[in-house]
Amino acid sequence: MSNKQIIGSFLAGFLCIGILSCDLNRKEKNSIAPTKNASIPTTTPDQSNRLKEEQFFDIKRVKEIQTTATETQKIRSGTYLQKALSLFSEQKIEDCMQHLVQSISNYPTPEAYLGLGNSNLELGYYEDAIDAYHMAEWLNYEPLSDIYYHMAAAYFKDQTDLDGKNRAIKYLKLALDNGYENWAHFASNEKFGKYRYQEEYINLFLKHFQDQFPNKDQALFQLFVHLFPEQDLPVEVLLGELNSEEQLGNPYPMSRRLHYLVKRNSKQQFHPQDQFFFKTILEETDRYYAIIYQRVPKPTYKNKLRKGSTYFDIATYTKNGRMIDQVRFAGNINPLAFKAGIVNKNKEIEVIQYKATWQQEYRKYGSTNNQIEHFDYLSTKGYMIGKNGRFVTKAKESLLGLND
Repeated sequence: MSNKQIIGSFLAGFLCIGILSCDLNRKEKNSIAPTKNASIPTTTPDQSNRLKEEQFFDIKRVKEIQTTATETQKIRSGTYLQKALSLFSEQKIEDCMQHLVQSISNYPTPEAYLGLGNSNLELGYYEDAIDAYHMAEWLNYEPLSDIYYHMAAAYFKDQTDLDGKNRAIKYLKLALDNGYENWAHFASNEKFGKYRYQEEYINLFLKHFQDQFPNKDQALFQLFVHLFPEQDLPVEVLLGELNSEEQLGNPYPMSRRLHYLVKRNSKQQFHPQDQFFFKTILEETDRYYAIIYQRVPKPTYKNKLRKGSTYFDIATYTKNGRMIDQVRFAGNINPLAFKAGIVNKNKEIEVIQYKATWQQEYRKYGSTNNQIEHFDYLSTKGYMIGKNGRFVTKAKESLLGLND
């Protein structure tokens, strides 16, 4: 679909399917801050001196309008832009697009084109987002690093571009080389997809942001906690789904460089070949982070029962990366013992333990031509995370309808 068609459809009314991008929620350099009570000038504009929709990406015509626009047009453009930014922050992308079109029509500015790019990015029109970002670049938007950063996100998301990933990495590096400074957004930007979990991404983070932290360890820890995706509560891990790759979302493997952040200060024993996966961040307070990670232990000669096991642990950390406490949330601890878990909207944690009965004795016959016949409920434990980040046992009725 062309840019002309997209913008025309915005004026006809588009269904908002995007989510809020945190970059437009923060004040951009040289952008116009939104005001709640902005009013649109009602003077009838001179249509001959307005930019038509089909001219939005004609740089020569855009610059002509910039030269000939009246002061009234400039004021009107700025007011539309203020309203657009306010609407974007409210996730009203459809209305935001309408105001951006009016802003650009009256007096095209790099800030309006940035808004147009970000809105298209949220709506999934990545090629048009990239075109809008290029217009903002050609109109000398500052800081240029923000344009390259957004452009990288659009290329990462554009699955139709066979070379999209390489272009994305190119623009991401350009953003960093040109002084992009928001390390928290860089670390948590899910638009970068699986690239965030690769070694190259860790190296870029350390190269450009390590000097914002007391030491390398602190920098890696902040990247570590920001790599955990957010997920709405309640969070559940149920029996029968323990080995599902979709359990708690996509399985993002943890780089071995970050394994030590899980292991240090832990009372558990780990094998060097254990695998870890990012699952979700439950909570961040001024004292601690609470996260859920998945661990797939490597079977050993001494403990063959670990084969096929997977664990889901909730762990809490101080703000400087020291593990405070952890609890086994769910998992098939071994082929005979299983746990299921739930964290409700009040952040109350419940762990339910079951015993598995196999058709044939597991220790003798293993899992070959053998399967679980049924589960027997054993017990339920409830927990809350205290203000200091430690787990507090809480006796209560089961959230899943079972009692202790």
